[in-house]
Amino acid sequence: KIVLAGHSAGGHLAACVGLDRELLEGAGVDPDVVRALFLLSCPLGLRAEDFFSSLSKRRWLWRVVGPAAQLLYRRAFLKFLKPVVGSSGKGEGKSTRAAVRQAAEDASPLLRLAVLREKDKKHEGRQQFSYPFVHYSYAAEKDFPICRPHAQSLSDLLGEDNVEVLEMPVEGHFESHFSLDDPSNEWHAALQKTLSIM
Repeated sequence: KIVLAGHSAGGHLAACVGLDRELLEGAGVDPDVVRALFLLSCPLGLRAEDFFSSLSKRRWLWRVVGPAAQLLYRRAFLKFLKPVVGSSGKGEGKSTRAAVRQAAEDASPLLRLAVLREKDKKHEGRQQFSYPFVHYSYAAEKDFPICRPHAQSLSDLLGEDNVEVLEMPVEGHFESHFSLDDPSNEWHAALQKTLSIM
């Protein structure tokens, strides 16, 4: 029984591994051994739709402003993401925007979960994938603006019974991490509760 946890980029990596059944199976690991994820102030998607989630969830609005958001993403965000995700040039030495964009999609657990959910709908719910319990915490103020919408998207995809969201009464991206040294932090109670039922 494994619990994966991480803050910021570490939380993103934990989500990329713990929520990707195909990746785990391909590595010879039974995905069901990952029982829980404790993610802290981390991105769960690196696509334009994930950075502009309040716009992309409204389909009519995304049709209107989506092209401008996509352009901004390609011109500005991909430069920032390149050192984070690399590129999927598959050893060709290429680092084009398209390769970086593909690598960002590959590193987007929200996209992978959405694709699997659509496959499940097409098979009339017969595939029924199981996923680990996910606890997602972030600072109530001055944390990454994507934390709240990503937590909501994860809850929408996996169900409220499988996702617990904690908005911690602290200020700042790093304070969400530093506050964990306080045993009275609600995060500790959530972790103890999860460990006790595993």
